[in-house]
Amino acid sequence: MAQSASALRWGTLAAITATLIWSGNLLIARFLHADIPPVALATYRWIIATLALLPIAWPMLFKQRREVARHWRFLLPLSLLGVSGFNTFIYIASEHASALKMALMAISFPLFTLIFSRIRYGTLIRPLQIWGLCLVLIAATALIFDGDWSKALSLEWHNSDAWMITAAVSFAIYSMMLPYQPNSLHPLTTLLATFIIGTLCLLPLFLIEGLSVPEYQITPQAWASIAYIGVFASLVAYWLWNQAVAQIGALQAGFCYYLLPVFAGVLGALWLDEPLGWFHGLCALTMVIGLGLIQWRNRRD
Repeated sequence: MAQSASALRWGTLAAITATLIWSGNLLIARFLHADIPPVALATYRWIIATLALLPIAWPMLFKQRREVARHWRFLLPLSLLGVSGFNTFIYIASEHASALKMALMAISFPLFTLIFSRIRYGTLIRPLQIWGLCLVLIAATALIFDGDWSKALSLEWHNSDAWMITAAVSFAIYSMMLPYQPNSLHPLTTLLATFIIGTLCLLPLFLIEGLSVPEYQITPQAWASIAYIGVFASLVAYWLWNQAVAQIGALQAGFCYYLLPVFAGVLGALWLDEPLGWFHGLCALTMVIGLGLIQWRNRRD
């Protein structure tokens, strides 16, 4: 069934905006990894996100509490994958992975979504989508390696890479599950329920981690960064992403995720004085053309 033009525009905009917000999360992960243990960072993040959403979504969650209990088999894995797991795995990887390795997350998640969608649901991948996918994949890879393909051959792979791949798989499955959430659950109910369940699942790991890491102090600047990822990279971005998947599907939203290296590069140049030149602009333009090919086909269906 063809998508309406308004649904396509809104879904694409929501996915791109969520990706833009998550690029800030990537920079903060680099900034805080030496000061705050990964599980603690994830736990603080989701506690803030839950508290921020609670006044808005609690009345609906309380009203649908029986539906939540009835659909726990859906909500529990959704919470473990999207809340407890995904970002925690990224924060663990950021302790040892370079910025170059972290950027690989941008191209692994959509590929897993593409593969799983084809295997699990038999999703038809049209030729023009494949061409668009190739363009964004080439541009994203070129951006990550700064156009020097010899870097791809010189990379060393460590345990951090396994954590990043695990994160990509987790979020791919999370995104694929979203369109199949029970119709009886309001989107705010699902969002708050997953936040609460995912945070509760993190708490035992948070306590165990606290027994094994040295004592640390969280500065006001670090709390401000945690507040950002709690409110924007968690609450706002996840709501936008869920809306995007509902409108255009996990596969189409996943293609928009390829813009993450572009956003991260721009933000890095603005905030961290990292170099940004014509090469980055060329890669960004190639990605936009590729995404246009992917979405243009949908308008023709």
